[in-house]
Amino acid sequence: MRSAGREVQRVALSEAQRRQAEQAIAAWRPKPEAADSGIANPRPEQLLGLDRHIGEVVDPTAWPASSIGVVTVAQYSTGGSCTGTLVAPRLVLTAAHCVFNGVAQVSPGNVHFLAGMNKGTPAASSIADKLIVAPDFAPIQHDKWSLDRSRVDWALIVLKDALPSRPVAVTALTREQLAAATAAGTISEIGYGQERRYSPTGQRNCSAGMTEDARLLTVHCLANFGYSGSPILAEIGGETVVVGIFSAFHEETRLMFAAPASGFEAAVRREIAAQSASVR
Repeated sequence: MRSAGREVQRVALSEAQRRQAEQAIAAWRPKPEAADSGIANPRPEQLLGLDRHIGEVVDPTAWPASSIGVVTVAQYSTGGSCTGTLVAPRLVLTAAHCVFNGVAQVSPGNVHFLAGMNKGTPAASSIADKLIVAPDFAPIQHDKWSLDRSRVDWALIVLKDALPSRPVAVTALTREQLAAATAAGTISEIGYGQERRYSPTGQRNCSAGMTEDARLLTVHCLANFGYSGSPILAEIGGETVVVGIFSAFHEETRLMFAAPASGFEAAVRREIAAQSASVR
């Protein structure tokens, strides 16, 4: 089931962007994942390892998957969902377009976060108390999506209740750090895609880079309905951190675009500081 406000956004590419996408895809060398055992009635191309939507079933009790969950909006009659990441006990990071119904922002009381979903049962959950959307994000119908929107496609969900899961830190990386993490095979993604709605799917050995203006991440990993808002992860100093938020993809090349952590790291820190001050 899909809802226009929470679909994976599709974008058109210029010739220069298309060449960049083709170069990124040509350079990417995935490692096989034994993941199809968790998929009902897999298609032939999945069994051959040719479907780029398919990753591996992830243990939702193991960190960081335990802090990644489903973002739902109760007012939608058509269903659908996004992915979110707990970055503080009462703070979830997701895509901005996930908390909009067309051009209207939804009410916080209609937004729920279900952490560590395991075959449909969350380990913990909470309703939203407040929504913080990127100041430059301009909602628009999904068929008119642009890369300028993807670079600021992030939102913070302030929860009413603190969740017990260990949060995932947010860290902005340089172009060189992204290249090093890609070469080391430590770029990954975890989310709740349409192919497995009730358990987390992950993919390792993804690739990530930056556009020439360094305002947008280009990624080759998991892309399907439900993955909007999912974290692009990297291992830095042995620790897994969020370096971007999946926003949109180009359907022909399967190149993904993610809002970089440089755009929301400061906002996350401010909200964490504000929450800490309020409980003193």
